[in-house]
Amino acid sequence: MSGGWFSGGVKVVAGVLVASWLALGAQAADVSLEGSAIRIKGRIEAGDAQKLQDLLATPRGRQAFIRSGTFLLDSPGGRVSEAMKIARIVERGFGTTVVRSGAQCYSACFIVYAAGSYRVAGEAAALGVHRVALANGRDDGPSATALARANDEVKSYLQSRGMPALVIDHMMRTPPHDLFQFGNRWILDQGIEAEMTRHHESMVAVDQQCGAEPAQVARHREWLDCMAHVRSRTLVAAW
Repeated sequence: MSGGWFSGGVKVVAGVLVASWLALGAQAADVSLEGSAIRIKGRIEAGDAQKLQDLLATPRGRQAFIRSGTFLLDSPGGRVSEAMKIARIVERGFGTTVVRSGAQCYSACFIVYAAGSYRVAGEAAALGVHRVALANGRDDGPSATALARANDEVKSYLQSRGMPALVIDHMMRTPPHDLFQFGNRWILDQGIEAEMTRHHESMVAVDQQCGAEPAQVARHREWLDCMAHVRSRTLVAAW
């Protein structure tokens, strides 16, 4: 997906990666500032949403959220419930979610990525989805009901964020122990770039007050400044 900060943009080979996401060996997420952006790196675990809230409560963290609203994601996934909490924070602030070239955003991380009003992936970024798994690994009895409810919740959220049906279908068809991995080339080949890049409904206020995103570099900074003002007013009301 192209979008302002990445040149080159569209040369990731897509396909199905058959590998256990549980075995990818990530640690708990590091939630910190990187310049004017907020970085979430590592496995998403319980308490990470609170880490983010604590960071945003600091003067520098709040300023980064208001000014750039950019979230740099690099995670193999983790707890869906925690990812949903983080996603709501990103969504509330008209956040921009970025998976830089060479970074990954799999499983629960993709929920956070979907929360962005403006979504960017680098040339060699890797995105990946699969069905939700329960922590106890069971899929029978009461667990089956909980699992179905969790999958429905994630599916509904991705739909609400304007994610293409094709991506959601791949998620629902891919078992929890597998991963459907895709990149920019596949996104372009499937003709879903516009849907993947922006969630249009949440950008209505920006479009109304700032106009369409300009292609010219000189005017792009001015447009981002305008978007920051819209985000700031939204946050004042939400917080």
